[in-house]
Amino acid sequence: MVAREDLGSWLEGPAHDSDYVPGSSFGHTPAGPGRRFITLWIDWIFCSVIAFFFFNYESIAIMTSFVALNIAMLTFFGATPGQFLLRVRVIPVSGRMPMLVRALLRTLLVLLVIPSVVFDRDRRNGQDLVSGTATIVV
Repeated sequence: MVAREDLGSWLEGPAHDSDYVPGSSFGHTPAGPGRRFITLWIDWIFCSVIAFFFFNYESIAIMTSFVALNIAMLTFFGATPGQFLLRVRVIPVSGRMPMLVRALLRTLLVLLVIPSVVFDRDRRNGQDLVSGTATIVV
């Protein structure tokens, strides 16, 4: 039979190192989930405005402009317009993939939503872990 103490330790999650500072494994201060959400919201509004003026506000135009904006801006500048406004940058931290591939992977995973809500101890979410990037505050 399972004792309550066994379940309690599982429900409390993994052990925490009280001296560990998030982001110390890659040497920068990671962006928090609130700032990430606001940058996503700003980018989505920007793409909605583009779709409104140029594509009759079609939903596929919003999605396509969002994907194109993210891939182009992350590849060339390391940040989207919303990230520029809130002083957030995406930097490569592992692997030798070109930034174009990292931006493509990251953007496709952002559209799936689930990887965006899963974080590790350095506050890197799913799309950052898969693409080998980190979202930092400048």
